[in-house]
Amino acid sequence: MDTRILDLTDKRFGRLVVVGDSGDRSSNGSVCWECICDCGKKHIVSSKDLKSGSTQSCGCYRQELSLPILKAGSNADAIGGTRPSVISSKKRSDNKSGFKGVWFNKRKSNWQAYITLKGERKHLGYFADKQDAINARKEAEEKYFKPILEKYGKTQ
Repeated sequence: MDTRILDLTDKRFGRLVVVGDSGDRSSNGSVCWECICDCGKKHIVSSKDLKSGSTQSCGCYRQELSLPILKAGSNADAIGGTRPSVISSKKRSDNKSGFKGVWFNKRKSNWQAYITLKGERKHLGYFADKQDAINARKEAEEKYFKPILEKYGKTQ
């Protein structure tokens, strides 16, 4: 090991204990250290991030902080992974179709419908008629959103 490098072996930084030099270097040349988190996972962290305190666990601490929010349902539906507040929100002010999840694709010269669930956009189809796209979106809302909204006693 380079004698100019401050040896952090066996030092504790939050939930991380440094095991030794990983042999890697960060983009700025900083030593990357192999650490063991209190949860038991190994994690590689740069000297800079350890010393500044910006990394203090393998990520388990952040997960622990978010669990009560997820369980309470205030941030996401525990089953669907979709926030009820987003489902029941109004259409965007720049929406030109007049209906959430429906838009006109100029390049393909047709209407498209989509719905977003669990953070993923589901394509519902291409339609020559705008009303057909709206109907497809309404059917998808009934199928996917209605159970979540009913669970939380919200309306769309």
